[in-house]
Amino acid sequence: MMHARIHGHDRTTLALIFNHPTSENLEWREVVAFVDRIGTSEEKPDGNWRLSLGGRTRTFPQPPR
Repeated sequence: MMHARIHGHDRTTLALIFNHPTSENLEWREVVAFVDRIGTSEEKPDGNWRLSLGGRTRTFPQPPR
């Protein structure tokens, strides 16, 4: 089981991710940087991103800019 303490900017980023509706102020690069600090991310050749946290991996398309 993963136990992580999330502080400062990461706490703000996490709140923006789970806001409903999702905040328009949230940038994809911030999400990827956050995941990299607590898990892993990998950009695939097709433009999708593979994000892994706590032993789970999901693939997401990069949102339009």
